[in-house]
Amino acid sequence: MRRTSLWAYVVIAGAFMLTGALLVLFPFEQMDFLLQFLAAYLALTACSKFWDQWRLKSSIFKGEKGSFPYLLALGYLLLGLVIYWQRSFLVVWVVKLIGVYQLGLALLNLFAYYLMRKDQVPSRWGRLAYAIFHLIFGIGTILTPFQGYRALQWLGIYLLLIGLSYLKDGRNLWALPQTSTPRWTWRVPLPVVFSLFFPQKVLAQTEAVVQGRISLASSDLNPGRDADVSIPAEELALSKNKNLLVQIHVGRDRYSRVGHMNVAYDGIVYSYGNHDAASRRMMDCLGDGVVVLLNHQEYLDYYLSHRVTIIEYEIALNEVQRLALEAHFARMQDQFVPWYPQSTQQLKGFAGNIIRQTQGKFYKFAAGKYQTYFLFWTNCVLFSEELLRVCGFDVFPLVGIQTPGTYYDYLERQRRQNQSRIVARRVYNRDLRNYLAKSKVQKL
Repeated sequence: MRRTSLWAYVVIAGAFMLTGALLVLFPFEQMDFLLQFLAAYLALTACSKFWDQWRLKSSIFKGEKGSFPYLLALGYLLLGLVIYWQRSFLVVWVVKLIGVYQLGLALLNLFAYYLMRKDQVPSRWGRLAYAIFHLIFGIGTILTPFQGYRALQWLGIYLLLIGLSYLKDGRNLWALPQTSTPRWTWRVPLPVVFSLFFPQKVLAQTEAVVQGRISLASSDLNPGRDADVSIPAEELALSKNKNLLVQIHVGRDRYSRVGHMNVAYDGIVYSYGNHDAASRRMMDCLGDGVVVLLNHQEYLDYYLSHRVTIIEYEIALNEVQRLALEAHFARMQDQFVPWYPQSTQQLKGFAGNIIRQTQGKFYKFAAGKYQTYFLFWTNCVLFSEELLRVCGFDVFPLVGIQTPGTYYDYLERQRRQNQSRIVARRVYNRDLRNYLAKSKVQKL
């Protein structure tokens, strides 16, 4: 299986790197080729769907269930034809979209700078510089053809870096561990549009296992498919119950689809978010930053009762990392201001439920950037990432929009490596738990 995984990494890395290199050397020509490839892919998909329906002898006269697959296939075919015949026009719009994306990042970072300035955060100037860079680049890409040429070249360089990240991960599948304390190095994340819904794959596999469509042994939920652990046994014994836990949430409602990210240590979950319902504004994108400290088992019980799936990665820490993390928690708690939900709106929301059903405690921040929650900057991902960096894990550069899916993709790749410090992955799902319990009883 490891050899198969290695070749998968090589193929993915090669595709990214080849596409990136061609975009750098021949920007417009390569983009034209990519659009032709996309048109061909859509046309072949349409033909495949028509063929599948013909084999199943579905009739277009059977009503909605019978006609929908044909209409979907026809939609694929028409979209492919439009892309093929309008390639030259679409290349220009791809460039414009890159510019619009840059402008969007500029506006988000300008707003993040405003919030950091309001909260008197010393490190706010980096956000301002980042915003100005994207503003200049975005305006130039939209207004001038020459900048559009450069935009495609920058896209090519970005794809090259993604390919190198995959190649490095593939190499580490076979690399022998050289040290018991490897450092997680800088890497380039996938675009947010691809990584946003990655955790949904776990939910889909869970449902497939419960419904009997696939077996647990053949799914990625099987604990036996975890990576080999290359950490010395004596170090694992020392760090027992003192490891760092990273939790990725996923569910079916509109908020849980994107996911949530927490960090837990020494039996306590640290969950940061927009938990004060009375302070929420801008369609819940902005509000007072609130962190809840909650017993690990209580946290799991609460979310499983609300049909949320939690993917948990256990990361082994050495003594130096544990001391650094504990010192950071101590500094963080100096900024804590106890907060209690009091209004009807607060008591009806998440905070009220936690107070009634658990022993969790809520805190706001007296200073620092986490005083204000902002969905596209000071969110649960940034909060958790800062704790990872305290332990010496340089995971991602603080650029773009980071989502729980970004870290799901990274942690899934990391746990398969020989030098991984991820010693376990656990999937908590109420339906899966009930299914496994029922299967165990039936075997008895």
